[in-house]
Amino acid sequence: APFNKVAAETVAWWVKIPALEVAGQRFPVRPSAFLLDFTAENIASHQRGSHRRKGAPTPLVWALPPIVTEAQLTWYQTAIAQLRQQGEHIFQISHLGQLAFFFNQEGESRPEPLALYGDYTLNILNSAALGETATQGLRGCQLSLEADRATLAGMLAHGSTAQSPLQTG
Repeated sequence: APFNKVAAETVAWWVKIPALEVAGQRFPVRPSAFLLDFTAENIASHQRGSHRRKGAPTPLVWALPPIVTEAQLTWYQTAIAQLRQQGEHIFQISHLGQLAFFFNQEGESRPEPLALYGDYTLNILNSAALGETATQGLRGCQLSLEADRATLAGMLAHGSTAQSPLQTG
């Protein structure tokens, strides 16, 4: 079947890109956001202005990796703080421990806007776990790859509640 343009307009398309320079390419649909790996190279490219594109800018979602070693903690804390000072406020975490990069011990964020999302590596497998991500401050979450059809249907049924950060399009 040909590409369904109506469906493309109702779905929030997040396109994973390896580098900011790719954001300037044409895509079959207009992405709602670009999901960008949180790497030193991408941060340096962002600081050089490689992310500036013509037209309405598509939001960047900075995707933290599933594993951050203890030796890397200071670098991540510093890099996140610098990006937030530059106006970046959308991040995707891959582990709940990464919330510590964004909140102090009292659970308070800095005053700048902040939008956190969860990666599929959070392994969300039921509506209770999905609801817990909302209480932790996440606005949305990719569901686990291990979720079967019945589990997905159950979470979609609960996805319209205020406690659930499930976004379906």
